[in-house]
Amino acid sequence: MMIIKRGLTFVSCKTCQLARFSTVTTNYEGLLQQPKFSSEEQGKILEVLNKSNTEQLSRFDVSQSRIKNLEVWRNKKGPFKSLADVLEVDGLGVKVLERLCESIVQDNQKHDKSGQTNNGKLSNNGKNRKQYLTPILDNDRINNLNSAVGLHLGPAGISWTRIAREQNCLNEWGFYDFSTFPKKMLPTDTFQLAITILDKIPVSDIYLFEASPSISMQSTKQAAVMTSYNQQQELTSMLLALINTSPKHAFQPTQNEISHRNNVFFLRSNLSARLFKTLMGTERVSSTTAVSNLLEHAKNSVNHNLPCNSIKAEGHIIEQYYSQSSVVKELLGQSLLLIITFMELCIYKNPTALGAVLPRRK
Repeated sequence: MMIIKRGLTFVSCKTCQLARFSTVTTNYEGLLQQPKFSSEEQGKILEVLNKSNTEQLSRFDVSQSRIKNLEVWRNKKGPFKSLADVLEVDGLGVKVLERLCESIVQDNQKHDKSGQTNNGKLSNNGKNRKQYLTPILDNDRINNLNSAVGLHLGPAGISWTRIAREQNCLNEWGFYDFSTFPKKMLPTDTFQLAITILDKIPVSDIYLFEASPSISMQSTKQAAVMTSYNQQQELTSMLLALINTSPKHAFQPTQNEISHRNNVFFLRSNLSARLFKTLMGTERVSSTTAVSNLLEHAKNSVNHNLPCNSIKAEGHIIEQYYSQSSVVKELLGQSLLLIITFMELCIYKNPTALGAVLPRRK
């Protein structure tokens, strides 16, 4: 049985279903059922695929094995004349090709004079940079950002750190302890807690959480773990909504700007742990060593040997950290490392930091 649909020919049999691109139609927009790849963009994509070597192609959203297949096809049949040709390459199905094209287009659009892109992506060093921040932070907000607050939420409590862009200054640190709260709370109690926390969070241009890591199948079978995880997700959602609507924290537009704009962003999970080497396998270790190195440099100008810029901090803020219990130190430390990671990757676009979090490709 053969079915023709939108430029694709599907051949069905008892054991498999094969799909190949019809030679009759080479309209890529029809193939992906979206018009966002203009003729100019398609030309750019083909130019990249035809002229890039293995190292250059590695920076885009495509595996090494498929890069080899692209080169084999290109060496055998010559340059790609259309995106339909690319679908003939082994392993380059519609979805894979769409992701590859999107990464090429985004790389081209976000390239700036420094050779860097938004949200911690480099465009000319031969490495693949995935999106580190959700949603994407546009250039206008990057250029006008004066301060940012990192929020770390864990079972023991929530902490926040505000970094001012000028002199990379840590100018506010705080936490809220959950030890007196019951392990299981009603949504109304969680909402009241969110309002209480909101009042304590310092005002800033944007607010940053870390995206929740995936939870293992084994953990889903543990009632206590799932209860804690679900309540953290619920509290995060409430804080997101409150921050974006609070008269104190929400974006205040000028006459020429839109009235509503998101102020809450999520940094990809474990980026700060990878940057500061506090990830052992799938488990995080204490942030104390990294935080102490940063604070000692701020206090005594001691070399911290970390893949980030130095920070500034007043003496009383440093003493605030050292006067706390080990649990609170960890809370404060995690929010500090989170906001530093954001500033290094997404605002300063520090090549050393970007290289430190780059995943190793096979």
